[in-house]
Amino acid sequence: MRECTFLVDCPISQVLKKDIDKKTMFKNICIGEFVQCYRWKLRSSKQDVPITLMPDGTYMK
Repeated sequence: MRECTFLVDCPISQVLKKDIDKKTMFKNICIGEFVQCYRWKLRSSKQDVPITLMPDGTYMK
C-alpha cells in the first residue's frame, strides 16, 4: 500500500487519524487508494483545495 504523496502536509489527514469514526476513511484513502481522494485530485491538478473538503468529496461541518 502506498501513502498519499500529500499526506504529511494535509490538514484533513491529521483530523482523520485522530477521529475514531473517520479512521476507516484515513486507512482506505490516505494510506491506500489515495488517487480516489478529492483533495488529492484537486491538488494534483494545481487547483485550490477547500479546507473543509473531505477525501470522499463531502465537506466537514
